[in-house]
Amino acid sequence: MVPSGTFTDGPPLFEHRALFTNDEDLLGHFGADPLEESVFSITIWDKIYEALLRLKMNHILVGTVPLPDERSLDLAAKRGVIVGDHHFNLLGLDTFRWPTGVPYSFGRSKEVLEWMWKANINAQKKRETIWSVGYRGLNDHPFWYDDPGYNTDKERGALMTMAIANQSALLHKMVGDKPKQITFFWAEASELYYKGDLKFPEGVTLIWTDDGSGHVVAPDKVIPGSGLYYHVAMYSSEANQLTEGIHPTLISGSIGHMAKKKATSYMILNVSDLRPVLMTTWWAAKLVWDMAGQAINGVLPQTWQEPEATQCFKDWATLQYGNSGNVANLVAEWWENYFRIGYLTKVGENFFPTWMNTIINAIVIFDAPAAAAQFAKKDACTPLFNKAAQELVTELMTNATKLEAQVPLDRKSFFQFHSTVQIATQKAGLFGMLNVCAAAEAVVKKDVTSAKHYVSLAMAEFESLFAERRKVEQNPRWNAMWIGDHLAGFQRTAQNLFRFSQYLDKQEVTPMGSLENWYYHFYDYQCDRTKQYPLFYDSQGAADFLVRVTCSTQGSGPCYDKPYGGSFIKEAVLNMTTAGGYTSMPGVSI
Repeated sequence: MVPSGTFTDGPPLFEHRALFTNDEDLLGHFGADPLEESVFSITIWDKIYEALLRLKMNHILVGTVPLPDERSLDLAAKRGVIVGDHHFNLLGLDTFRWPTGVPYSFGRSKEVLEWMWKANINAQKKRETIWSVGYRGLNDHPFWYDDPGYNTDKERGALMTMAIANQSALLHKMVGDKPKQITFFWAEASELYYKGDLKFPEGVTLIWTDDGSGHVVAPDKVIPGSGLYYHVAMYSSEANQLTEGIHPTLISGSIGHMAKKKATSYMILNVSDLRPVLMTTWWAAKLVWDMAGQAINGVLPQTWQEPEATQCFKDWATLQYGNSGNVANLVAEWWENYFRIGYLTKVGENFFPTWMNTIINAIVIFDAPAAAAQFAKKDACTPLFNKAAQELVTELMTNATKLEAQVPLDRKSFFQFHSTVQIATQKAGLFGMLNVCAAAEAVVKKDVTSAKHYVSLAMAEFESLFAERRKVEQNPRWNAMWIGDHLAGFQRTAQNLFRFSQYLDKQEVTPMGSLENWYYHFYDYQCDRTKQYPLFYDSQGAADFLVRVTCSTQGSGPCYDKPYGGSFIKEAVLNMTTAGGYTSMPGVSI
């Protein structure tokens, strides 16, 4: 029963508080939309919006590359959630689906990009939107990767300045007098700005960023009124995406630093697949609403062992497992020990499959065992993964298994997911990599027997991880939860271990299969929307009238379709068509 009366809470520390689901391979497969209208089903999106609101957040970045009229954004608006864009889908433009043969260049084909931006603004202006402005390439890289010819900082900064001014002018004309505009102030944008080569229009808020591992970039240069883009999870070659990896003290210190600088207009929290990082997401959301009750000093931490981390673990464990008995205290203590794993200050679990596959491929594909052994020694199995780390990971795995029997029955599945599987992931990765390093060294010494032994040990570690995953998947709610583990790729790494064993046994090595489009194929539902681009649904505003200029070989050399026009060797056939199939100049040999 809800008591009568008025309840107030706030005002919040940060005005706009966003979650950003990004690199969402787990949920993108587990919660795939059967109607193929979004990366997740509308039911999954509704659960995410509910969680966001319960965390007292008010803003969402709806996946990595949504098209601007997808219904998942309409549902967010209906829930009262502000929608927005990130640092390369500017004004909501899904550059992943940029049509082949259409030039991508504000300097050379301004009218094309301006048309695209207008179409995106029209599709989104009915919703409350925070507009991300900037000028980058077709992926998460500078624009000159796709549009070469701008070779100096002054040329690059000048074009970016003009593009952003154009975007801002369009927003003022089409949305209203005071559109909320942000720009992600990092990489080439911050570098060119500090050199005086890039300028931003009035009304654009600068968003500082972290480095992907929880450390604010250029914290001494933060200005009042700005905001922060922060990761508690990220897919990269060495970050954490499947496990908790950003220490609560680092989170509280970073948020506290922004608060001291009065840089609290925006907080955008990258949570990747969300479920693996529930604790740190909850902790960050708690702080951006109100730090006052947390007894946090707001100083960027030099060490991780600070009082507020202990408070985080205790509050989280009590929230999840209740006050009865001693379970919450034991779980809190377990998490304190988890974050004492030394290598977590430098790398997350993605590091392990990255280097395991690098070493295995050097041997199996490139027949370069000496190079593999060098990778193992200098890059992978360094002193960072010392005996102390190995012993602590093993102890945490043992203790997690013991704790499973003590947590309340209705929370056992959650504990298995959020604690047991996470430490099993660390253990499989750590010991799997150490054994692959040892196997590479044995191959160099032509000690095949030892190499086989180490590979078998690594495979056993991965089988133990998959067994723990299957325990969680026995819960019908989470059946096939890890079918989408494509980015970190522990399943793919296990397959590569099997290939390594075939190589050592002098058997025919099973092909890995094509990895083409493996990275983002959970967005394949957009593939057949070419005629509607840059939108998802049929629309008279679609860019099907734009001419696509593509080439095909004519027997004398390859040709390449590039965003700035393409190239060919000796001879090619030039085709000019529209998305609607209307041919302007078919099969002209040049």
